[in-house]
Amino acid sequence: MARFQINTPILFAPPNPIKVWGYNATQTASLPTFGNFFNQFFGGSRFNIGAPNAGKMLEGMKRCYENNKTGNPIDAC
Repeated sequence: MARFQINTPILFAPPNPIKVWGYNATQTASLPTFGNFFNQFFGGSRFNIGAPNAGKMLEGMKRCYENNKTGNPIDAC
């Protein structure tokens, strides 16, 4: 603590949400499927999936969504 010039022995860090009093494991929100995410993102718009650019965009978006399951894929993608 002397290295960082902290004068108090108390660590000021945000609490781990799993280790706080009153934590309920059923409160965790599950991630929506890619289809639900796509409908929410584009609002039910129709796309020509046969077009090469649309296919590339959808594949990239799906790959991003599936690779960011640990964080928040909705904000990341």
